[in-house]
Amino acid sequence: MNRIILPLIMLLSTFSLLAASADTFAADAPILLPIEVVKDGIPSAGYINSEGKTVIPLIYESAKNFSDGLAVVQDKKTGRFGAINKQGKVMIPMVHDELKLFSEGLAAARKSELWGFIDTNGNWVVKPMFLEVFSHQAGVAAALSPVTQKYGFITRLGEWIVPPVFDTVKPFSEGLALVTRTRNDVHETLFINKKAELVVLAPAYLSFQEGLAPTLKDGKVGFIDAKGTWVIEPNFDYALPFSDGLATVYDAVENKWGFINKQGQYMIPPSFSPLMTMHSGLGANIASFHAGIAYVGDGFIDKQGQYVIQGDFISSTNFRNGFAKVIKLKYNADGNVTDGIEGYINTRGEFIWSKPVPYIDDIIVQAAKYGSHHHAFFEDHQ
Repeated sequence: MNRIILPLIMLLSTFSLLAASADTFAADAPILLPIEVVKDGIPSAGYINSEGKTVIPLIYESAKNFSDGLAVVQDKKTGRFGAINKQGKVMIPMVHDELKLFSEGLAAARKSELWGFIDTNGNWVVKPMFLEVFSHQAGVAAALSPVTQKYGFITRLGEWIVPPVFDTVKPFSEGLALVTRTRNDVHETLFINKKAELVVLAPAYLSFQEGLAPTLKDGKVGFIDAKGTWVIEPNFDYALPFSDGLATVYDAVENKWGFINKQGQYMIPPSFSPLMTMHSGLGANIASFHAGIAYVGDGFIDKQGQYVIQGDFISSTNFRNGFAKVIKLKYNADGNVTDGIEGYINTRGEFIWSKPVPYIDDIIVQAAKYGSHHHAFFEDHQ
């Protein structure tokens, strides 16, 4: 059983944590949240404010979160992408085949099959020349070279700062990037710095956060520091990076998750079963602590392990600027799931806006979109 569960958790959580550091946007007023409704099979997207009132009409095919004061939207007629400001004014014309969220003043944009970067005025800073790019973090962005078919890192001007020689890469975090390469038919996992120098050679699977990275040894997980020294011995079946001073860890024997401190001590004992919601039997995910709150499937807990919000949620984003996007299950008198509701809740667990989500097909699709990688932001930030 453990051999099946662990790879599944790792797959889901890898997507979850790739962009964890990018999940928090500056809380520049007013706070606007993207919403989408579907009528007769046609999606319409717009924005609500913190009171749940529609402030930008639902006139777009899709709408993403605001970042750097702009939000990426998709034109209903052409299917192309541009960006608007918080007054709903189009600041970047909808001419792009694809457009990702702005990060550090730049947004990845696709023209035909190639990617480059535009600035907040819509000007090309890096012409489309890469097969794939990710958002800028710490001044650099991962990119896939059309020449080597490998990943490296580029500067804001599109110049290679780390040559494209790696099979996979994760964004730089705390000065190091987790990459993989194949040398002499041997697969290696290592951390490099921005000079492309090897810093640590270790079978880590997620980036450094708060000075530590979860790493595998003999089928178990512990934490190493930036020198490759074991700080927390590999005693766990799986673990997520540290966040808010705690790390989420998994005990396969108990099939429970708990939270440890940086000494490896349980601060919240393994007592949560995030792979199943309480009643539904549908897969749910678990989140790390952010702003003192963690999602645990049937609600949100504080650092003492006490529920601050309860409810049978099948998925949730992190709280961002005081709001989280969730899908909550609904039951009939016999205790069977009938359908669900999707929307935004505040830190009191109150919905400020919601819409019905039909059970079975749609709710699983929505759970995959939000819960499976624990934040909808990953697809937004790539």
